[in-house]
Amino acid sequence: MKTLITATGVFPIGTLVILDTYELAVVCREPEHLDLPMVRVISDVMGVPLPAPRTIDLSETDGGQPLRQIVKTTDPQKYGIRVSDYLT
Repeated sequence: MKTLITATGVFPIGTLVILDTYELAVVCREPEHLDLPMVRVISDVMGVPLPAPRTIDLSETDGGQPLRQIVKTTDPQKYGIRVSDYLT
């Protein structure tokens, strides 16, 4: 299991996640830190799709505290999202 997590990270590329800011994001790059991937934020805090997704590094901090954290993963079909649209 450890080898698999090391190879793919805790959140594999293409995973749809909900951030603690209530934004939806797609994991888009393998992380340097296994639980802090690069994500592409695709909706704002109200759930409105962004016209241009923003890439965020979840390992960024402000005074030692992360700016954003993953709360949970979710099913893209629940939101009608094709994650492949955000991975190019």
